[in-house]
Amino acid sequence: MIMFMPAWDQVSILLLSGNTKNLLILYFFVTQLNRLIRQFNQQAANAQPGGYILQGSVIKRNLERRTRGVSMAYGPYYIWTRKIHNKTVTQALTAEQAQIIQDALNRNRQLEQQLMRLRKLSEQIIEAMAPCVVKRNRNRPK
Repeated sequence: MIMFMPAWDQVSILLLSGNTKNLLILYFFVTQLNRLIRQFNQQAANAQPGGYILQGSVIKRNLERRTRGVSMAYGPYYIWTRKIHNKTVTQALTAEQAQIIQDALNRNRQLEQQLMRLRKLSEQIIEAMAPCVVKRNRNRPK
């Protein structure tokens, strides 16, 4: 669970000024930050794979060979390909293994999408909680 911790120096300046406009800005800041934190907590609770996860891809191949003028069909053959230490590793599979591994690959893809959304929310929360360095205008004429 993430706790709300804004940049207190900014909050204290807004509160000491006593300006209603500043209080509205503070209220908007707090509500937006709380909304982001709630979204993060909900998505983090749902970010469980629900089974085994694997990387790579499963390919189904059918081979056709001509022998003495007759075309023969062979297969289907299932192949699992993945990267290990920057090397491509290929493994032949049965139909049952291919289905199990394909389910694990789909769970991995869903988990990666959930992690991408969590990273985006984390970035928004951190930027809202801590003041960032002002970016300079690179298009300004010299």
